[in-house]
Amino acid sequence: MTEAVPLTELSGSGWVSQSAYGKLPAGRDQSLSLGGTYFEYQVAGSAADGGLEVRLNVADHYFWSPSDTSRPTQCLHECGSSLVAGKKAVEFSQLAGRTLVVNDPSRSDSMEPLAAPVQDDG
Repeated sequence: MTEAVPLTELSGSGWVSQSAYGKLPAGRDQSLSLGGTYFEYQVAGSAADGGLEVRLNVADHYFWSPSDTSRPTQCLHECGSSLVAGKKAVEFSQLAGRTLVVNDPSRSDSMEPLAAPVQDDG
């Protein structure tokens, strides 16, 4: 018989690429301002409502990529790269952390369905 792992030992990580941010305005905005993002999570315990309290950390080292000519922001990458090479700017890292509660869907009220994504023809 396998012994159960304590909830507070559940953790993991993953990489989310820009293409996974989605087509809605918020996702498109993030995909043009951030590179892919590395996520780490760890269950911190149980919340008062029975959900899991999860600690979430995100990190991203942003760097300019002047050789990728397929993006609409290419001129910004070329300029940013030139500024870094001339020591007039530096690449940067983003770090953030937050605790959130994840509820068991079988014990929670159903969510309203998301609106259909906005189609952008331009």
